[in-house]
Amino acid sequence: MSKQKNKKEEGCLKSYSNPESGQVVLIAVILSLSISVLILFGLSLPVADQIRGAGDYLSSKQTLINSESLNDEVLYRLNNNKNIPSVLNMSLVGDNSYSVIAEWNSNTKQVISNSDYRGFTRKIEALFTANRTVIFDFGVWLGGGGLRMENTSHVDGNVFSMGNVLRLGSSTIGGQLSTSTSPVNLPMSDEDINNWKAQASSDKVITGGLNLSNQATTTFNAVKIVGDLILRNQSVLTLNGPVYITGNLVLDNQSRMVLSSAYAEKSETIVVDGTISLGNGTYLGGSGLNGSTIILATQNTSGCSNTSCTGGTPAISLVNSAEAKAILVAPHGAVYLSNSAETKSVLANYLYMSNSAKIEYDPYIVDTSFKTSTTTSWSVSSLKEI
Repeated sequence: MSKQKNKKEEGCLKSYSNPESGQVVLIAVILSLSISVLILFGLSLPVADQIRGAGDYLSSKQTLINSESLNDEVLYRLNNNKNIPSVLNMSLVGDNSYSVIAEWNSNTKQVISNSDYRGFTRKIEALFTANRTVIFDFGVWLGGGGLRMENTSHVDGNVFSMGNVLRLGSSTIGGQLSTSTSPVNLPMSDEDINNWKAQASSDKVITGGLNLSNQATTTFNAVKIVGDLILRNQSVLTLNGPVYITGNLVLDNQSRMVLSSAYAEKSETIVVDGTISLGNGTYLGGSGLNGSTIILATQNTSGCSNTSCTGGTPAISLVNSAEAKAILVAPHGAVYLSNSAETKSVLANYLYMSNSAKIEYDPYIVDTSFKTSTTTSWSVSSLKEI
């Protein structure tokens, strides 16, 4: 009996579970889950930081793109003659951006574009520069004064005149002659000439004029000369910038005025308020490379007292084998070429040529495919974030 009783008690003991072992398992599971959560949380923090950093970068980048888009809009409007207010407002991606446009002169504009997107602000400063190209259909372009040619004078190129054209002796025009009695705008305007004056006045001013002689040599950057500029007796002036002369320009006795070699194929301007006189084997020209030339301009109204220029003082005079590899510009006055003088192109109110004077245009500066107008294109000369 006692043995059976022991067996039953032993069986009963086996049928009951230990409550403490269940608690241990539960605690282990909870601890394991807690550790997993902590690990996942720890891993998610840098990921979240990276996502947030990437979002901030994209927002900042978008802000910059908005500012640059404003600059592009201003440049587009400049090159397509669209209206440009002093402050240009535009609604771009996620913000209301604006550009402030300031004009330093007719050739330079400063544009500051501001954009604010999701708390990020970016500003871009751009300088736009006008690149004005003077283009011709004709090597000679004349106003109402017209053209008079005598004694083997020759124009190798096309001629346009709003005045009478008189050819005497064996004078010749190698290109096409076109005339019109209707007023036509000249390819270069007074605005162009005034802009060139302003450019030359931006660096150095020499008062009292300047007289170089006896093989003297010197070099100028942009300069304004208050008075006359006179070169005589094989003196040489090399230019590294535009020149504005308030008095007269005189070159005589084999003197020379040229552009520095740094210009390569580019050209430069010389503007004179008074008259321009080149004589006795003098030379005026570019850097020496094809396409490099000088625009020699005056707004002087001096003409000739008669059609043969035997009286009076023309605005521009080239005589006695003087050579100007240049475009001579005297829209309000007369240009006089005589005694084997030579140049590349003339724009004037009146032109008189005699005694083997010659105009021979350079296809690098005056192409027959050029249009009878002027064009202005704008480009970015400076761009930075501020």
